[in-house]
Amino acid sequence: MSFQDYQWLANYSTLEHKPLQEFYIPALERAVRYDRISAYFSARALFYASRGIRSFVERNGKMRLLLSCELSEKDVGAIEKGYDLRQQIEDKLVAIPLALPDLEKREGLLALTYMISRGTLDIRIAVRLLEQEGRLVHDSFSIMHDKLGILYDNAENTISFRGSNNESAAGWINNSESFSVQLSWEGQRELERIQYDISFFEKRWNGEIAGLQVFEFPDALREKLIHAYPPAEYEALLGGGNKNITAMPGTGEEPPEPPITPEPAPDPVDPIIIEKRRSDLWRLIRNAASLPDGLSVGYQTAAVSPWPHQLRNLKRMAEPESIRILVCDEVGLGKTITAGLAIRQLYLAKKANRILILVPAGVIPQWQNELYEKFNLNVPVYNGKELLYKPTHGTGYPPIKTVSRTDWMQEAIVIASSHLVRRKDRQKDFQEALNWDLILLDEAHHARRTGAGSTMEKGPNTLLQLLDQLKSKTKSLILATATPMQIHPVEVWDLLNILGLPVEWDRSAFEEYFTLLNSKNPSDAELSRLAALFRATEKFYGAVEQKLIETILPEPEASHIGRITIIEALRSEKGTLKIKRLSAKERKQAVRILQATSPVQRLMARHTRLLLKEYYKKGLIKNRIAERKVHDIAIEMPAKERMLYEMVESYISEVYNKAPDSIRSSVGFVMTIYRKRLASSYLALYRTLEKRLQKAGFELADLSGDDIDDDQQNTLEDRNILVNLENKPMASMLPEELQRIKEIMKECSRLATSQKSVELESIIQASIADGYESVIIFTQYTDTLDYLKEFLAERSQSYVNSLGTYFGGGGQIKIGQSDWKNKTREQIKEEFIKGNIQLLICTDAAAEGLNLQSCGVLINYDLPWNPMKVEQRIGRIDRIGQKYDEMQIYNLAYKDTVEFDIYFSLAQKIHLFQGVVGKLQPILSLLPEKIEELAMLSKEERELTRESLFHELERQQRELESDSFDIDAVSREALEIPEIPESKVSLQFLEKVMNHPDKRPSQIEWAKLDPGSYDIAIPGFDKKRVTFSPERFEFHNSNMDLFSHGNTLFDAMLDMVPE
Repeated sequence: MSFQDYQWLANYSTLEHKPLQEFYIPALERAVRYDRISAYFSARALFYASRGIRSFVERNGKMRLLLSCELSEKDVGAIEKGYDLRQQIEDKLVAIPLALPDLEKREGLLALTYMISRGTLDIRIAVRLLEQEGRLVHDSFSIMHDKLGILYDNAENTISFRGSNNESAAGWINNSESFSVQLSWEGQRELERIQYDISFFEKRWNGEIAGLQVFEFPDALREKLIHAYPPAEYEALLGGGNKNITAMPGTGEEPPEPPITPEPAPDPVDPIIIEKRRSDLWRLIRNAASLPDGLSVGYQTAAVSPWPHQLRNLKRMAEPESIRILVCDEVGLGKTITAGLAIRQLYLAKKANRILILVPAGVIPQWQNELYEKFNLNVPVYNGKELLYKPTHGTGYPPIKTVSRTDWMQEAIVIASSHLVRRKDRQKDFQEALNWDLILLDEAHHARRTGAGSTMEKGPNTLLQLLDQLKSKTKSLILATATPMQIHPVEVWDLLNILGLPVEWDRSAFEEYFTLLNSKNPSDAELSRLAALFRATEKFYGAVEQKLIETILPEPEASHIGRITIIEALRSEKGTLKIKRLSAKERKQAVRILQATSPVQRLMARHTRLLLKEYYKKGLIKNRIAERKVHDIAIEMPAKERMLYEMVESYISEVYNKAPDSIRSSVGFVMTIYRKRLASSYLALYRTLEKRLQKAGFELADLSGDDIDDDQQNTLEDRNILVNLENKPMASMLPEELQRIKEIMKECSRLATSQKSVELESIIQASIADGYESVIIFTQYTDTLDYLKEFLAERSQSYVNSLGTYFGGGGQIKIGQSDWKNKTREQIKEEFIKGNIQLLICTDAAAEGLNLQSCGVLINYDLPWNPMKVEQRIGRIDRIGQKYDEMQIYNLAYKDTVEFDIYFSLAQKIHLFQGVVGKLQPILSLLPEKIEELAMLSKEERELTRESLFHELERQQRELESDSFDIDAVSREALEIPEIPESKVSLQFLEKVMNHPDKRPSQIEWAKLDPGSYDIAIPGFDKKRVTFSPERFEFHNSNMDLFSHGNTLFDAMLDMVPE
């Protein structure tokens, strides 16, 4: 919650308002810090605001209280006789009786001592000094009488209030008191007043005012408070539920505190009662996600802090009993996190007991890691023969389990390759399988029709066919992709049709709808046609909510009557009669309603960086979206490198042109691999040629994981190239080809250093000098990574102290003169975030799931032929929470190469990699194939073909600019963040429960280790180390478990507690 989501008044008075309920409690419920100066402080007032204080305490709110101490004439006399002022104040405060006449009011002082014990409440005492005859003296009639409060929330909003009220029951309820309120977001004048108040408080708190003497809170009083009101008692209250305080007792002046009396020892509680309470508590914990306020349980018990747009998606996906949705958030906005939030919440709420997750093979490790590290779910991967679990600290089962072709489908949650399950020999298995509660398909744009929208259009590919089969086999279906439209709007229609469209919304109606809307001023007949589709949409999905209409057409732009007139015209079954009566203004407003209420909005969730920037401007999120600055670095090729380049290009062109027609496409594919590796590094090319030389042939098995990604695999499957390589390996080399390869390898070995690597070093040095703390370097190939790590280790010692590599399940790190040391994935990430790795070299495959927004400089050492791969690289640092306001993106390419010709020319024409894809997606989708075609040509042919390619791309761009279907425009989300109630059950709550012997299950052994981790022994399991800290789990999940729902040990413990 933020201060801005509550309506504050400028002034409050106890005669006209209820300041406690209307100001103090709402403020504390939203605050994370509270500074207060009060003349008459009574801890009893904390009881009256206990609802606010409780949430403030549970959120680790920080509080500073500066209190006045009134001295009597006797006190002043003692001081004048030489007694120590500090001791006099301590003696006076310690003598104050602490017992409350009403035990129900203990919670206020319990909250006070609990905060003191945790270090979240700091109290200081101020004594007023007067100047007499040039010196400061103490006076029994003078006190610090300032009344000031300053509150801060998580969104960097501040509230200050000043007035006559004190922290007492009389001050907040009974006296005629008033105070004024200043809000930091309400203009410069308000902000200046708050800044004055902050300075006012800090000077007094730090004892910088001559007229005040400030003392630390006496230790003796602290101990007395903690003894009388033990923090453990309040901790138990926090675990036992919140009281609904409806009355605010107390009238007039507060009665004097009675002398403190020892409390009688509590009667021993019947063990049966303890067990009943324990059972009730664990029933709540077990079923928390299913309760009305349980929508937050999934992420409150996981190691993830969702961003506002992810919470919007979660509410939309996990609140209904079932959902069919296309999640299309842009790269870098946490699409996998959004999906994980839904999976965990639906699973814990028992809305989805059987979940199938289908993802491309290349990102399976990322998915398994994220589900475990962020969502505490160890989900097995089916590889065609076995179930592979992630090896973890507390796994209670073998990491590998052999299963049959159908048994793997019995798992509660399972991940499988979308490439594997689409095979025709697997179709029958799915037809006979039990239905799922949820199926999720990642990178859903791979499910498409071949040649979409062109004259060569064919039917659906195997993945789209599989989806059509699976849609009836599941209650809920989530399709995820950052790029739902690759070439043509029909691809979006195909995916939406799988999710469920009204029968009236066939392909032609879908395309016609947005074409007519794009005309901005449709005729009566056209508007009637659009209205008919609007009615079909409402009939199928339900009526459009009035609140949404008001958001689309807010006042004063449209009146309430005007909105009713438009909606009635659209809903009318009487042809064009009401449509004709709409004014020109109302017709335009009707078009806006039609654009914002199509099935796209009903079935798609899409957030873009532009939308998040609007969130930031509106104050809905506190983290701004960083800007990109893209640098295209064209490198002049030295003579020796130019000679090698031309040798390879000549070889590629000749081999391709001489290849028989039956295997030419396969030969072309292999030659593109050589071409890409040449553009990356000479070592990458050398090692590939070396492998070919050793075998004197080429087979599919020779490909490394670096050579083919998921998008390529889909394309190659469609073109049967992989099948050809499997069945018809490239023939053995002829003697002349063998000699050519040896000559190329000889030239490669002569080039110890490349000009590109020299340019790389220069960029790194400049970036470090400019104040960037770290740099990340991307390459497609592990071989290039090997070259760069040795090159930079040797050359960079004068300006960086540490290097790291990341190339799969882990990586390496080198600090100073030390040797390279192997590290796990978690260790690499932790060291980089902590600043212990200044240069990090990554491969594309390894970078999936590695989110490094602490880095502000990214260098593309080579450029994949698919521009979206470059966009995904940039997405590793261009994320919400990016540390720097401006990121530096460097693209390196040699002049007069395919990469230079295509990428750098396009950068000037369509602003490539500036962070906005939108309508450019169809152009970007065509590029990999076009670059491949150019790469197979001779230099002379390439120059001629390149110009015609650019003309064709420019023509397509013009068409797209006027096209009727803009995915970002038709799927635009409203600027509104839904509020999700916080559940009591969270990681902090579970930790408190487990630390209470009468609340944790009696069958287990529990012991605290170092701060934040514990030992647990459960019957049937080995002793394990667990934590409730997301931060510790993030970097140390290989040697401790996150102890919450989904964890093997935790779920086993839940089963021990009877229902």
